[in-house]
Amino acid sequence: MLNLNKIIIKCLKPILKVEIFTNIIMAIGIVVSLYLHTIEQSSIEKRIIKSTEQEKNNIRTMFAYEISHNQSNLRILEGTKNIGFNKERCQEETCTPSAVELNAFADIRLRILNSLRDDVYTIYLPQIYLLEQKEVSLIMNYYYSQKELLQNSKAIQIELSQNRENKKWLEEKTNLLNHDFENEYSLGEQILLMYKAYIPNELVDKR
Repeated sequence: MLNLNKIIIKCLKPILKVEIFTNIIMAIGIVVSLYLHTIEQSSIEKRIIKSTEQEKNNIRTMFAYEISHNQSNLRILEGTKNIGFNKERCQEETCTPSAVELNAFADIRLRILNSLRDDVYTIYLPQIYLLEQKEVSLIMNYYYSQKELLQNSKAIQIELSQNRENKKWLEEKTNLLNHDFENEYSLGEQILLMYKAYIPNELVDKR
């Protein structure tokens, strides 16, 4: 019986060796497969991150160019606010010129205001969530302010011809427009400063 057991063990040794070798090979295969899978997943994640970041930058660039265009128009108004301003006619000591004052140049100023664009905002609004919270907040505030400014500007443009001699009306509407203008102008400057890497320096620095 003892000899039989020895014979059986002797016969099984090659089989056991093959099985152990097979198990080792399978284990190595599994480890290699997991390693390759991890590398592949990492590569996919990197491509996704890179693609998302590129998409973010594209969106930033589009907003930067539209807002720089709008800001160039607002800077024209800001830079020419002394034209037509009559200090002697001011009722208050703190009276200062307004970039949107409804004086003899009211028609030109209103036309410039009404040329502000929001095409990029309309197109990219569904993708704006990709940007950082601070960016989204500033952009949303900017275009909300623009909407208020344009609504008031267009309404005033319609009523202006009937109120050119109405000093009280002109003063009230100038103050209304000036509040909207200053808010829009300030937000635009903040956004361009934030996005200065996405547009030529001359568009950022131009005053």
